[in-house]
Amino acid sequence: MRIIRNSMFFLGMLLLLKATACGKSSETDLDVKPGVGTQEEVNVTIFKGSSKNDHEMIQKAIDYASAQRIYKVYIPDGEYMISAAAITGQPGLLLRDNIKLRLSSGAKLRAIPNNAGNYSIVRIHNVSNVSIEGGTIIGERQEHVGTSGEWGMGIDIRRGIGVVIKDIRISDCWGDGIYIGQESKNLLVDNIVCDNNRRQGISVINCDGLIIQNSTFKNTNGAAPAAGIDLEPNENDKASNIQIMKCRFENNSGLGLHMYGKFGPVTGVKVEDCVMEGNPIGLSLRYAGISSVDIKNVTIKNSATEGLRIFDGAHSVIANKVIVKDSEKIGIRVENAENIELNDVTVDVFQTGFLVSKTKILKSKNVRLTNGTTISLAVDVKDSQSIEFDDFAIQGGKAAVNSTSNTNFKFTNSIVGEQSDYGMNLSNTHDSFMENNSFSKIAMTPVQLVNSNGNSIKNNSFTDNCYQAHNLYAQVTITGSSSRNSIALNKALASTLANKPKHVVRMSVGTTGNIVATSNTFSTGAYFTSPVQDDTNGANQTN
Repeated sequence: MRIIRNSMFFLGMLLLLKATACGKSSETDLDVKPGVGTQEEVNVTIFKGSSKNDHEMIQKAIDYASAQRIYKVYIPDGEYMISAAAITGQPGLLLRDNIKLRLSSGAKLRAIPNNAGNYSIVRIHNVSNVSIEGGTIIGERQEHVGTSGEWGMGIDIRRGIGVVIKDIRISDCWGDGIYIGQESKNLLVDNIVCDNNRRQGISVINCDGLIIQNSTFKNTNGAAPAAGIDLEPNENDKASNIQIMKCRFENNSGLGLHMYGKFGPVTGVKVEDCVMEGNPIGLSLRYAGISSVDIKNVTIKNSATEGLRIFDGAHSVIANKVIVKDSEKIGIRVENAENIELNDVTVDVFQTGFLVSKTKILKSKNVRLTNGTTISLAVDVKDSQSIEFDDFAIQGGKAAVNSTSNTNFKFTNSIVGEQSDYGMNLSNTHDSFMENNSFSKIAMTPVQLVNSNGNSIKNNSFTDNCYQAHNLYAQVTITGSSSRNSIALNKALASTLANKPKHVVRMSVGTTGNIVATSNTFSTGAYFTSPVQDDTNGANQTN
């Protein structure tokens, strides 16, 4: 049906607009410079009689409001079928500059089923100062008749500046709930739910300035990486100055929150007060493009693979107040990373609590690792340099700390206890420091050095250890080709258990130049046979 273009029609329509106008509402107000009619609002149903379908009706309302500088468009309760793909008509609703599209709580924009691999229900392309607020946007993944592509979007933002997405539920899209790309700037996503979308809840490809808050991303499944939010620039793109706060990531089939910097940089990211639950990987930072990331007060639960991972070149990351619970395999993994800080961390129930590999410059303080299983390793550090662990508390599990092929590894001011095997194993570890620690109720060997040189075992205390068998183990064992290790100012207290260590310190054949200083205090009852046993016949030194 053609629109009647005469003055009487527009006069009547303006009267209707005034009748449906509203005053200042509680929705987000954009920083625009209105011309006329700033408090008026276009109700899309005004164009029902002059439109062939819902899509045309809404688009006419948007275009008319833009032309008349009214700036507000309202969609009342109801279900509206939208031609999201070009093959079914127009490729999605297109917003105009300075338009605020407001959906009532009962309004639903539903995509018409199609076979396109690429579509958009709402497009925010090359516009500024716009918002979409309220209601529901529903894709057509259940009715989709094609099999190719992964780019069916609920809201598609490209070169959008000053965009607000608020109070909306977006579900069942063939691709992403929200896609953000092509030099978009200064966006706010507030109080939304992305549910059961196929590829991501939100993909951020190119954006400078984005706040995502008070939102939930759940049940993403069907196309990799299947994350709640994925910050993943393409070549020549970047994602920067991004805040993700007070959000939940639940039961996504791939990852909760994913930062992927293989092709472009992801920098200046703040993640705070978020919960990731039921995702195979809770929070992931991958590749060298990841830098300047600040993580604070994040809880990760029930991850089948890894809770938190920082790897493949990610660098300059600070994480404070992180809780990882019930991670079936690895609680925290830092691999091939650099300049990382992890403080105030709790990891509870895991196979490996804290894995560090091929990493340079990692500092971690106030870490609690608790596990009651018999197979778990709390801390595993391999092939790394300049690792500083301070104020750790490790309780339970098979073993507390394994260090393999590391240089300048510091483990200080920590409590280690109730392991069914060993406390600390230093293998091929050099110029490192194990100082001011407490080792108690460790079934076999609290500290053992294998082929390790130039390490300091200083000012540690040993209590009620080596009880697995009587008169068999030593509190500190030095084996292999270990040399130039210093054992000083340590205290071995009398054991209250029936099974006692054979020695406090034992140095086996092949070790050389190790020093057991007279400053150590080895109480009677801390050993059964002798305080120090040197099997080398003088290659080591006991002062």
